[in-house]
Amino acid sequence: MEPLASKLRPKSLNEVLGQTHLIGEGKLLTSMVKSGTLMNMIFYGPPGIGKTTVARLLADLTDRKFISLNASTDSLKDVKNALDELNMFMGQKGLLLYIDEIHLFNRRNQQVLLDYMESGRIILVGSTTENPHFAVFKALISRAIVVEFKPLEFPDVMNGMHRALEYYKEEHGISDISIPKESLQFIASLANGDMRKAINNLELILMANDKVNQNNMEITKSDVEMILQRKIINFDMDG
Repeated sequence: MEPLASKLRPKSLNEVLGQTHLIGEGKLLTSMVKSGTLMNMIFYGPPGIGKTTVARLLADLTDRKFISLNASTDSLKDVKNALDELNMFMGQKGLLLYIDEIHLFNRRNQQVLLDYMESGRIILVGSTTENPHFAVFKALISRAIVVEFKPLEFPDVMNGMHRALEYYKEEHGISDISIPKESLQFIASLANGDMRKAINNLELILMANDKVNQNNMEITKSDVEMILQRKIINFDMDG
């Protein structure tokens, strides 16, 4: 079953929460999309804040094929196989190759990417949770721009969870979901700016309380504490 966090992936840059320093009129990523011209980039920031989602949107919005690899699990052979498919995408404006955790690729793997980057045959977007100026080889950094993604603010995470509640209600035919405000705030605080973690925890709580033919769902503070195995003690971000 597809996770709720995946179902809620933004369909446009305007739906991306946070990252207002990169997205919006005159901002870097929005300007790239409007011009149709992308640069090789290294996305740098903590997990769960939209790096993969934004990379996918950039490909879609500029009519490029999107291929995603993960340096922690994929090998040099996987990279070469992806690059060998370039000729299949002549009807599009090229290929955006997204490599998650790119700092885990060794020098040889990163070297293979350089020729393709310099020829303009691909747009490379790597992402890393480590400082790329120390974790990624200098030859790659010199051919890309580093784009820093910032941790999501607490209101952004709350906004994302409210979206998730509305989506869950519609998908499951539930008229209303009642959950204490302080419990939602607690879930958001545990995520520490990681939207995926917040929505995954919320989905666990919703699924545990979902019953067949249920029109209204009531989730108590005790329900949240039981699923998250954490005690909520006078938690209220509004004071």
